[in-house]
Amino acid sequence: MKITKLIGLLILIWIGYLVYTWIFSVKEIKRVCNEIQPGQSKQEVAAIVEAGKYLRYVESSEKENSRQHLIIFSSESHGRSTCFIEHDGSVIIKSEYRQD
Repeated sequence: MKITKLIGLLILIWIGYLVYTWIFSVKEIKRVCNEIQPGQSKQEVAAIVEAGKYLRYVESSEKENSRQHLIIFSSESHGRSTCFIEHDGSVIIKSEYRQD
C-alpha cells in the first residue's frame, strides 16, 4: 500500500514538473521573441537565446530571396511555440511568435 502511494506521489511530482517547465518555456519564447527587433545582429539574437534557460535555436536550410531563417524553440513546448526570425545573413529583418 505504501509503495503504491509513493509511486503515485512520484508520478504527480513528475507531471507537475512537466507542466511547470512547459508554462515557463512558452513564456520565455514569447519574451525573447518580443525583445528581438529588426536591425539587431544575428549574433546578438544567438547570445539572447543561449542565455535563456529553456531555449534553443536552429538555422533553417531554406532560403527565400537571400533571406534566411532562425527558429527559436524549446523542447519542453514540443515545438508548439516558436519564434520565427527572418534575417539577411547578418541583420534581423523581422521576428514573429507562432503557436501551433
